[in-house]
Amino acid sequence: MMEGALDGLIPYTMEMRPEDQHYVPAGFLRSFRPDGEDALFVRRRRGSSWFRQVPENIATRKNFYSVLRDDGTFDDRVEHILARGIERPGLAALWKLNEGEVVPSLYSREAIALFLAVQYTRVPQIRENMHRLLKVVADEFTNEILDEDFLPQRLQETESIDRKTAERTARQLKTLVKAGHIRPVVKEEASMKMLFMAVEDSAYGFMDMDWLVLAADKPCFFTSDIPIYVSPAATTRKYVGIAAEGTVVHAPLSSRRFLLMGRRGGLRIHFAKLREIAPQYFVDELERIPPVVKYRRATPELIETLNEATAISAGDLICGPHESERLAAALLKPRVKSDYHLQRVGGALKIDHRLVLEGPGLDR
Repeated sequence: MMEGALDGLIPYTMEMRPEDQHYVPAGFLRSFRPDGEDALFVRRRRGSSWFRQVPENIATRKNFYSVLRDDGTFDDRVEHILARGIERPGLAALWKLNEGEVVPSLYSREAIALFLAVQYTRVPQIRENMHRLLKVVADEFTNEILDEDFLPQRLQETESIDRKTAERTARQLKTLVKAGHIRPVVKEEASMKMLFMAVEDSAYGFMDMDWLVLAADKPCFFTSDIPIYVSPAATTRKYVGIAAEGTVVHAPLSSRRFLLMGRRGGLRIHFAKLREIAPQYFVDELERIPPVVKYRRATPELIETLNEATAISAGDLICGPHESERLAAALLKPRVKSDYHLQRVGGALKIDHRLVLEGPGLDR
């Protein structure tokens, strides 16, 4: 899916390169404006009042997707690929969920799932987590390379030196690393590559979920600088796996539409048992039934609950069609933050994704 989205894209150059780059697309943020107005209402987590701002100036960082070349210029291909290959078809497909109550085609569903998967991983919080993990991995590999048996042997093979000299050199290198004089360096763009490697799996995961689109009669839904998140109300535990039973992925689509994605239920969880008692072709046909897409009217109580979840899952800001003191108060609550940890399982390094409550009175 990801490869298909990137096919045929030819990097282009511009006299004025995109220095301020959105990690939440301006085209997505525009759908949260008040009717007939250009600017959204914005409230920062550390701010004390609401202010107005246009989507073009929200959720940006300088050169966020650009790679600095050796000659001092920037390579902006990732920014162009995102804009032309992910955002353009994804936002076009999202309008079908925003404007009517239709079941999207397979192509539209793929475009939406890919857009949401990229959006989930592209925010600074996730990227910073990945960069931190890569540093840990680099340190782990450095320690393995400095193993007393491995490094001397490699030095003998590559440098054509005797065993004694190789062992002495290995000890010296190990001393320098432990003292901090030699450290592995992880380039900033490495975390970006790692994130996009995981996008396709995430997109297929979203496609395989049941979708429920909640519709409101007037502009009322908010979004944030972390617009795709896991329901913080799914559990009261401090940590929760993103794919755990009962969790729901939240995706505000516009000021009038909100998408909830959850693991498929019904017959799907019983396919293994069905195969024991039903004909093979019958179960195969059941598995081919696409996930459900339903529409439902959003009640005022549900709208408030979802907006509060948006606020406590936000990084720095929330934005939407009007001011809300209730959301301002929600920003003061403990924040639900995505976090990644590295652990060894059977000698291999494994990434564990969890949600952490971060705020006053809680362990960080």
